[in-house]
Amino acid sequence: MKKKYRFISAWMHLIIPLLLIVGLVSVRLMDFDFVKQVRLNVFDYYQKLQPRPFETLPIKIIDIDDATLARLGQWPWARTRIAELIEQLKSQGAVAIGFDALFAEADKTSPQNVVQIWAKNAQLSLELQNKIKNLRNHDDIFAQAMKEADNVVLGFSRIYEVNNTFEPKLIAQFISDNPDYKEALTVAEGGGIKNLDILEHAAKGNGLYDIDAEIDSIVRRLPLLFRLGEKVYPSLVLELLRVQQKASTITINTSDQQGKLRISTIKVGKYIIPTDDSGNLWIHFTQTQRERSIPVWKILDPQQSFNLKGSIVIIGASASGLKDQRITPLTSFTSSDEIHVNALEQILSQQFLAIPSWAMPIDIVLVIGWGLFFMRYMQRLGPIFSLFICIVFIGCLLILCFYAFFRYDYLIDPLYSSISILLVYFIISLINYLKTESERNNVRNAFNRYLSPSLTEQLVKNPDKLELGGEMRDMTILFCDIRGFTTISEQFDAHGLTQFVNQFLTPMTKVILENSGTIDKYIGDCIMAFWNAPLDDHDHALHATTSALLMMNELVELNYRQKEISKKEQRCFIPISIGIGLNTGICCVGNMGSEMRFDYSVIGDDVNLASRLEGQSKTYGVNIVIGESTYAKVKHDFATLELDLIQVKGKLKAVRIYTVVGDRQMRDSDLFMKLEELHQDMLMHYRLENWTDALQLVKQCQKIQSLDLAAFYALYEERICIFIQSPPPENWQGIYIATSK
Repeated sequence: MKKKYRFISAWMHLIIPLLLIVGLVSVRLMDFDFVKQVRLNVFDYYQKLQPRPFETLPIKIIDIDDATLARLGQWPWARTRIAELIEQLKSQGAVAIGFDALFAEADKTSPQNVVQIWAKNAQLSLELQNKIKNLRNHDDIFAQAMKEADNVVLGFSRIYEVNNTFEPKLIAQFISDNPDYKEALTVAEGGGIKNLDILEHAAKGNGLYDIDAEIDSIVRRLPLLFRLGEKVYPSLVLELLRVQQKASTITINTSDQQGKLRISTIKVGKYIIPTDDSGNLWIHFTQTQRERSIPVWKILDPQQSFNLKGSIVIIGASASGLKDQRITPLTSFTSSDEIHVNALEQILSQQFLAIPSWAMPIDIVLVIGWGLFFMRYMQRLGPIFSLFICIVFIGCLLILCFYAFFRYDYLIDPLYSSISILLVYFIISLINYLKTESERNNVRNAFNRYLSPSLTEQLVKNPDKLELGGEMRDMTILFCDIRGFTTISEQFDAHGLTQFVNQFLTPMTKVILENSGTIDKYIGDCIMAFWNAPLDDHDHALHATTSALLMMNELVELNYRQKEISKKEQRCFIPISIGIGLNTGICCVGNMGSEMRFDYSVIGDDVNLASRLEGQSKTYGVNIVIGESTYAKVKHDFATLELDLIQVKGKLKAVRIYTVVGDRQMRDSDLFMKLEELHQDMLMHYRLENWTDALQLVKQCQKIQSLDLAAFYALYEERICIFIQSPPPENWQGIYIATSK
């Protein structure tokens, strides 16, 4: 289970971005409502920036405005007045007259309807009532006017109630390149609210005037086709275009995209209209234009005349209480006839908004492409430069999308791609950050085994301080080894010996790390450590010497614990004693090894000398031996005594070596100062070959037993006695030549 978790964790920086990319692509393909809404808002912004320029075209709104109602009376009017309006429009040259209104009920002002009301309130003779009833019905007059004009298009509306609905008359004929074109249209529930039969039969066209808003109640598209059961009906706009051109058919062209039938274009006469998949026209709105509209009262005023030759006119209402208020990208409220006119103007000028078929594939390619780019190159380029490239690209994408709209009327949404790219960037950045932090923690944990926690934290914060490949530094090196380890190891099996070594190495390592040291390696029971790398440590000799003394203190506690363990395990207790060698000098530190494997280590002549000094601790019977360069740096901080002038094995030049017997407090004690004076005199007489005086001083030093230097002075006592019997050569300079490491 742990292996599986580690495997998943190792690949998380790939798995999560790939899942994110798949999710973003899926969201784009499914095109959820919130995605659509964002895209629609972008399209609105395009139109606000650049509305369609108004161009004078043969399209007019015959407006029932407030001024008209003030002059002609409130709506509804008698159908005779509407008939008169049709006659006037026809006479002034209108080639297609559309009603953005419904005449579903009989005219209540017709004589046949009025006489019934009059008969109740006034005494009318039967003869008079019959004469009134025989007058022409207003709906007949309206129908007659439509027949004579031969260019009137009525509008009907949808109703979503299943009962009490009627099937409007279908006047236009449809042809298509695919007999199943109806499948591309959504079947509307319910039916239609139709005009009076007499009016439908008199009209030249019959179209749907309903306008569907988007999910946010804003009108952006106009439905050109409407399906009711098995019948397809045209919109009011299509019917006006058909009647204007005296065409009988409407051609529907389809396409098959990914196995789904879609409407591509609608052709009416000479006009080809590109649509969305469901036969809707994207409307490119203009600002509201007064010159589009002519009030009805002016048309009916015999004193005024208008040139409407070849014009399509829509009779609508902008008067308070009659206006069918709609929201568009440019206006908070506008009438539906304004929307119809905007659609007609686009068709006549053949200027259409369109969402290119390649818009979605481009979005998908951008998300996948940038996702893979970030996954592959972000760590190499870095998050800042990657973000810069990302922002530059998004800026270029925005410019291109705006240019595509302003120049070619393309509706391309740059927002989804941009947000997706930024989301992928931030997620991958976060993953890389977490991965880097995890690696830093791993590095921190790894270095904590070799460095003190404070040094590790500095290295994590300033990794540039770790120069790979090797650098020359003034360093202090420590070697520590257990004396008589072979004898001790005979008490244990392999497992027990491993535990014993670990129990020894752990407290010793802790002391080194707590004093800013770096563990180089463990060689069996031996510890090699150094100071002043990888980070600067100006007091490296001081810290190394302090560690050596503290390691001796830890040894006392360790021996106490080992004694207790020996009792429990019923084995012989052998006290642990150690030797420590310290030396300071210029060394090369860095990554040492091969291209396949390397360690952070230190090499140099002074490293070898430190190892030799550790070996000499047994020879001189002391625990700590330090080189002359180390002594020069710490002599004022510790109680130190010179041991000898020695030529270690493998070296041609003699070095002066010292031991550390205590801290600064001991150095300043009367006992040590007395010993130091006797000790220096002893070495002076020894090197001057004054054997009698030197032997006498050795005996005086031996009397000071509290510093545990008995073995050292016994060594000198033995040497002096030998030199008394066999004096050294004449050129002897007081140098001892070591024969062992």
